[in-house]
Amino acid sequence: MNTLTNALSLISNALMLPVIVLLLYFFVATLVRLGGFWGEFLQRLRRRRVSDDVFAALRKSQDTDLGPLREGRGLFARTLVGFEDVRWDPIHADFLLGEGLEEVEQLLARRRLPVRLGPMMGLMGTLIPLGPALTGLAAGDIATMAVNIQVAFATTVIGVAIGALGFVIYSFERRWLLHDLQRLEYLVRLNTRESG
Repeated sequence: MNTLTNALSLISNALMLPVIVLLLYFFVATLVRLGGFWGEFLQRLRRRRVSDDVFAALRKSQDTDLGPLREGRGLFARTLVGFEDVRWDPIHADFLLGEGLEEVEQLLARRRLPVRLGPMMGLMGTLIPLGPALTGLAAGDIATMAVNIQVAFATTVIGVAIGALGFVIYSFERRWLLHDLQRLEYLVRLNTRESG
């Protein structure tokens, strides 16, 4: 029995370094993503009024110029240019819309990864040092216990921060992307109705 528990303890302690490396990676990646998110937020804020005006005009007249909607490098602008390249042919437009949906699903899956794995790594980083901390407490080695408890709390905080920031970013981006897809679908239906 002692052999098995010692093996589990060795495996658990060996996982500490990969857990810390993954936590640091997810933390840096989340901070980088936060910068990109802030830039996207400001860009969407600037373009929102123009976009809303174009769609309001479209409801009154189908001859509205879609030029202002083509600005940008995102999924919406790329797909809109694709629609115009195929002259709003319903079959090609549906295909492009499906590709856009697939791109959105892949992007959101990547964005969900830190949201889920960050807190998991934080929990692992909390539990792994508790064993050595308790051993240090039992041996009367308060310094070892304090260091391990400090590592445990630090990994918890980092893991929760990754999850929280990632969730906020994911929620906004998901709403933006679904809004873009809904508007693209509206444009396809409008132009398909006109051509049909």
